[in-house]
Amino acid sequence: RLILVFGFGSVAGIVVVYRAERLNRHLLAGGVLAVIAFALLLGIWLVDPERKAADLPWMTAAALINGSLSSLLALGGFLSLGLLFGITTRVQLMELAQLNQPLLRRLQDEAPGTFHHSVIVGNLAERAAQLVGADSLLVRVGCYYHDVGKLLQPAFYIENQLAGDNPHDELDSQRSAKIVQEHVKGGLELARQHGLPQRVTAFIAEHHGTRLVTYFYRQAARENPRVDATDYSYPGPRPQSRE
Repeated sequence: RLILVFGFGSVAGIVVVYRAERLNRHLLAGGVLAVIAFALLLGIWLVDPERKAADLPWMTAAALINGSLSSLLALGGFLSLGLLFGITTRVQLMELAQLNQPLLRRLQDEAPGTFHHSVIVGNLAERAAQLVGADSLLVRVGCYYHDVGKLLQPAFYIENQLAGDNPHDELDSQRSAKIVQEHVKGGLELARQHGLPQRVTAFIAEHHGTRLVTYFYRQAARENPRVDATDYSYPGPRPQSRE
């Protein structure tokens, strides 16, 4: 009977937390598990000819303790498995989605234009991912961090040029393209320093693929039609997943 009671509750909890995007979903799952466990225990108690009113308190306590412990153990298990085996868990992603994360806080302070761009892209991409059945939480988090490499030289990106001054005006096309390309490599280094999981760092490496830094390539091509396109291409790789 206990296997039946807590088995049904566990299945319900799994359904509630499937692809959860907020920590409160895990708490809700614990509550759902407790309610279902109590309802099943009550049903068994009602059909038991030897039932006693004294059984109700321990049934209530058992259901509440089961729901609470299951929720806490699940959260702890997710965190432990992620750290031990390098698995990107939902709990990790929910934590990284908090805008007060150190790397995102630094982006807000030092490159506010890039931060605003990243949040807007994250919100739009999350909606698109939901429509196509992709992992919307992973997409949102990946977008938040995809341009963190711009922290190395934020003034070289137009969204941060609030005063209107453009340092690229003082550089040749190839040097400007090199600086823009380096935000991918720099972002990967920052991701390593901050311990971002691989599925998130993939957004940094892949979001430009192997495309050209088009503006500076065209600028160089006007001066030299035989310019080498590889000097103006991002390092890649191309996107490896639909997210």
